[in-house]
Amino acid sequence: VYVAGSFNNWNPTSNYLMKKDPTTGKFWIDITGLIPEQVYTFQYWIVDNTDRPVNSPVLVKTADPFSTLTLNNYDDPEIKTLGVYPNLPEYPVGQDRDVTVVQTGTNTFRSYNWSEATTNFVKPSKEKLIVYELLIRDFDVNKTYQDLIDRMDYFKGLHINAIELMPVMEFEGNESWGYNTSYHLAIDKRYGPPAKLKELIDVCHQNGIAVILDVALNHVFGRSAIERMWMLDTNND
Repeated sequence: VYVAGSFNNWNPTSNYLMKKDPTTGKFWIDITGLIPEQVYTFQYWIVDNTDRPVNSPVLVKTADPFSTLTLNNYDDPEIKTLGVYPNLPEYPVGQDRDVTVVQTGTNTFRSYNWSEATTNFVKPSKEKLIVYELLIRDFDVNKTYQDLIDRMDYFKGLHINAIELMPVMEFEGNESWGYNTSYHLAIDKRYGPPAKLKELIDVCHQNGIAVILDVALNHVFGRSAIERMWMLDTNND
């Protein structure tokens, strides 16, 4: 397994070949020299020249399964046209498939200063929950976190004390109920950046409303790194 990225011009040498722990079977590598706050993109390039089943690829390129932000050359052009994710990094020219975005340092793309309403929030007891289940795609024509923030008076008027968001994790395409998950730790870009989701949660807390996330951990679709890395080879590696 190689790490290819903007830090090595997408041309990984043996210096970027990951080591394999003989005990756990896990792959790892230390990469140094990254500039704090700079945005980098990378993929894992998984090579298998032996024990491959018929029609199985020699090389599989995939983002990190634990990505908190991925770029995709099929979905992102629409995201940029809609303007729903300000300052979205550019997809690297000449690459294909999902790539992972990483930014070291403190002022990352997901930074947000929580108010005391969140740091001191006391969630309602389960037996007193009044839940509004909400699909952002269908709630408002613009389909963003900001639209929910702008309608907070509407939610207060319903006398609810919790909003349950149908899955907002990175899914295939830009329109979905969210159950076709690709990356469970990344927020889908169609609804807005992670900091805007945090603002929505914070504003809900300021108005006495808890936020519940619907997470489908048993679902992955074809773009998922977990799916793309799966091959039934003869030596089961």
